[in-house]
Amino acid sequence: MSCKSPDNSKGLYLIKEYYSMIRFIKVVIIIMILTVEIFPKSVKPQSKQNGVYISYQIGHLSLIDELISNQQYCGSLSGWEIKWIAGDSSQITQLGFNYILGKRIKNFSVEAEVQNFTLYYDWLLKSDIFRIFSKECTFYSGPSVLIFLHTRRQDIGNTPLEKSNLGSISINIYNRIAFRITPAFCLMSDFRLSLFSFTGKTVDTVPGEEEPSNLKVLSGFSAVDLYSIVSFRWFLQKYFSLTFEYFFNLKQVSVWDYYRSLTDNISLKLGIWF
Repeated sequence: MSCKSPDNSKGLYLIKEYYSMIRFIKVVIIIMILTVEIFPKSVKPQSKQNGVYISYQIGHLSLIDELISNQQYCGSLSGWEIKWIAGDSSQITQLGFNYILGKRIKNFSVEAEVQNFTLYYDWLLKSDIFRIFSKECTFYSGPSVLIFLHTRRQDIGNTPLEKSNLGSISINIYNRIAFRITPAFCLMSDFRLSLFSFTGKTVDTVPGEEEPSNLKVLSGFSAVDLYSIVSFRWFLQKYFSLTFEYFFNLKQVSVWDYYRSLTDNISLKLGIWF
């Protein structure tokens, strides 16, 4: 199942998104320069972890939704995220909102516009502390609640034809390993997996037959939702940090018309701590 485009529009769109990322990096650098002499430069680990993340991201989407087509659509994505964090030496709480837009997800000359909205709440408890190469490594684990909404508008010749929507409220297990290389540098690996969800989807109806229910409670096997994140955080100062992050997400719903999306993004996050 190919999702190649015969023209170079995909490449041009991706270049534009990279320039948007560069503009975001410039803004972050300016903020760092303006504040470098104003705030204390201490980067010693704090007993409390309270802060806000603001990030910009770009990436790639591979999508199959058999309500529209059994063909695979691919394209570039861009988006942003804001996340609030509160915690101490024993626990971490996260509340975040993520928005992703793919304007030209394509299969040859057929295009679709995709939007993903994600609202999540994570509560992580410190489970264990061990050492790797004499450096402290901390393991966190806890529950997570995630609300997800996916919308897709299918176009042929710039004419909107069909729409497909998918939404879910899921209960997840969330694990994190934080490896503190130095007081200023931290490497983290996060993993979130859905246990069960209340899921709804636009469904295909056959004239003369009973309309199927488009809302169901699904197990983690029928509605797979897996997140894997690797990030590198740099505490520039006591009040600011920069994080480079790679993000992978697999969503698959085998009930109704088959749906599967693979997303991989990179993002740059500015952290403001207080």
